[in-house]
Amino acid sequence: EDRAKAEELMARNCSPYAPEVVAEGEVAVGTKVDSNEKKTERKSTERQVASLFGVPIVGGEAGGTDAATSSTTTQLKEWQISYKCQKKNSKSL
Repeated sequence: EDRAKAEELMARNCSPYAPEVVAEGEVAVGTKVDSNEKKTERKSTERQVASLFGVPIVGGEAGGTDAATSSTTTQLKEWQISYKCQKKNSKSL
């Protein structure tokens, strides 16, 4: 369906001559970036392990949030046709 429409547009643009396809194929026209973030709550493991002169000594890790981020980049492509208009009328060939 898309090819038929492209041929119609090329023929209309080249009228009264015939279009000649020079090249066609996929062409990168941009990029798309998808990103993902995951957050995880971390419980505190802190506890008093001793005291020195009345000052508590604490060991373990404080609670908080751990975050991991990932992203994926994808090329956006489209099919393109390059053409030129023939100088001779295709109907006379």
